[in-house]
Amino acid sequence: MKIGYGGVDICIFASGLGCYCSLEKNHDAFDFIKRRVLRIGPTWWCFLVFFTGFQVISYGVSLRTIMGNFLGVQYFTGIGNPFNWYIYGVLLLYIFAPYLKELVDRIATNREHLLVLIVLIAYSVVFWRSNHMIIIITRFVVFYLGMILGKACKKELTLPRKTIFGLLLLAVFGGVILKLFYIKCSDFLWDYGLHWYPFVLIVPGLCIFISYLMCTFENNKAKSAIEKLLSLIGKNSLEVYLVHLLAFEMIGVLMKEGTIGASNFL
Repeated sequence: MKIGYGGVDICIFASGLGCYCSLEKNHDAFDFIKRRVLRIGPTWWCFLVFFTGFQVISYGVSLRTIMGNFLGVQYFTGIGNPFNWYIYGVLLLYIFAPYLKELVDRIATNREHLLVLIVLIAYSVVFWRSNHMIIIITRFVVFYLGMILGKACKKELTLPRKTIFGLLLLAVFGGVILKLFYIKCSDFLWDYGLHWYPFVLIVPGLCIFISYLMCTFENNKAKSAIEKLLSLIGKNSLEVYLVHLLAFEMIGVLMKEGTIGASNFL
């Protein structure tokens, strides 16, 4: 389950790519953020009504926490019972997206991109042992990498073989580092972002590998069915995510109460 955290990094990497392409079509930063808030906001707030209602009935939450969750700032306080970090983190990335996109466009060399990535990682160090923030700040690096790929795709649809091979090697190297962290540094995984730093190396190569793997099924019925399914999930990814959060919250409460046990899921 812990390595499954990498699935979030894949989503954020893809989001960085998508945000770059969206801003390329329409450079208006305010319009970009407005469209993102309108996409997330109504569904999010409707969900929070049910989510908060369940929390109040099950174990109670303070009015301050409820207000903080609905206003989208509770998680950043690091207190109370905040809603899941992901929505807050994504909204924060959207606010910074226009500025990061402009930075990506201004940079002309890979060395400069590398310098920006190092600076972003350095900023994340400030949030070590701040568990409610490190999980968000480390994802800025992956988001920026997605934007770099968005710019690269604007110039050419096919990446050079050397680039692809290099990214695949980095993915393998990142996997090895992640494994070592789990073996040697298991007590520091969360406090120091060791869950997520290796995915900076893993995600670009992994995503490109999946992309090329899908291309091998060109004109294949299986590929068409998979694409339709993924497209359906992608269009409703927010709703799927929120439903699964509510389900896990309910299951967690029932397990604490002893109504159900782990054996029910085996």
